[in-house]
Amino acid sequence: MSVLTRKEIEERLKKPLGCPKSIVLTPLLDDNFDEDAVDLRLGCYFRSPAVSSIACIRPYQDTKDCYPELIHKPYRKTKRNSGQESNNGIYILQPHHAVLASTLEYIKMPGDASGQILTKSSWARIFISIASAPWIHPYYRGCLTLEVTNL
Repeated sequence: MSVLTRKEIEERLKKPLGCPKSIVLTPLLDDNFDEDAVDLRLGCYFRSPAVSSIACIRPYQDTKDCYPELIHKPYRKTKRNSGQESNNGIYILQPHHAVLASTLEYIKMPGDASGQILTKSSWARIFISIASAPWIHPYYRGCLTLEVTNL
């Protein structure tokens, strides 16, 4: 399997939805493309581990305390009545913490292609890591879930 070029990705994006070789990435901006990749953006929903006094989390235990809290951060800052901006659109990831985040883009992969998730080097240089299942399987549909860690 070879890497698709920018031209091949753009051609597949123009194919009809029902075409077996079509790729869907929506919403997509023109400047999201590299020569052999598409940059995806973080969505506005995050799952943050709840801070609690639980000594450990036991998977499959019948308790609601084990599930991460869902946080919504809108994209645009909202203005308060005083005219000052609030930080409603900002998510602060504290050092040595991680959060689950989804991509803004919805993805439809064709059956003859797969994708790979990589941390951008600009993020890596400030010690932000994207740790997730790094493979986007053929026929995948949906928004990707990423584990974003502030190292």
